[in-house]
Amino acid sequence: MKLYLLNVKTFCLHEGPFLSYPEIKRYEGYMRQEDKDLFLMGRYLIRKYVGMRKFDVSENGKLSIQGEKPFSLSHSYPYVALAVSEGAEIGVDVETTERLQNGQLSELLKKIKTSMPLSFYWCLNEACFKASGKGNFNPSESIEPLGEGKCLYRDETYYYGHVGLANAMIVVASKEPLGEVEVIEIANPFPGNLA
Repeated sequence: MKLYLLNVKTFCLHEGPFLSYPEIKRYEGYMRQEDKDLFLMGRYLIRKYVGMRKFDVSENGKLSIQGEKPFSLSHSYPYVALAVSEGAEIGVDVETTERLQNGQLSELLKKIKTSMPLSFYWCLNEACFKASGKGNFNPSESIEPLGEGKCLYRDETYYYGHVGLANAMIVVASKEPLGEVEVIEIANPFPGNLA
C-alpha cells in the first residue's frame, strides 16, 4: 500500500491539461486559493499515481476509476494525501492539528466519548468510513479497538496504520490487512517556481 503525501505550500504546479471541463468549472468555483490548491493537487496526485480516465463517483462521494487500483484522497491544508491499494478498498484521512483544535471539528470532538486520542479517533473514523464506501459519515459512530492495527467499525473488522507529522495526523484503513505502508513525500518538480 502506498501513501503519497504532498504539501501545497512547498509544491508548485500550474493548472494543467489533466483537468476535465467539469473539474475546471469546479476549480473556478472555489472562493479561497487554499481550496483551489487542495483540489488541484488532489487531482494531480490521482492522475499521476492512479490513472487518467474519468472518475466514477458513488452516492456518498467516493471516487474510483474503473479498471484501476482502489484509492482514497484526503486533504487538510496544506496537506493532500492519496492512499493507493493493491486490491482491497481503502480509506485515508489527514487532519492538521490546527483544524482539529479550532473551529467545527474541535466542537464535534468535545462531544465524543472515547479512550483513544481524539485526533486519532477522528481520522480513524473517517478512514474506516471511506474504506466502507457506504452510508453517511457520523463522527460520533463508535470504534472499538481490537488490538494493534485492528478495530471494529460498523460491526466489521478494519485494519489501520497511521503516520504522525509534526502538525498533522494521517490514518489509512481497509477491511484487508494493510501490510507495509510506504509513505512517499512528493517533492516539488519545479523548485524555481516557488514564491
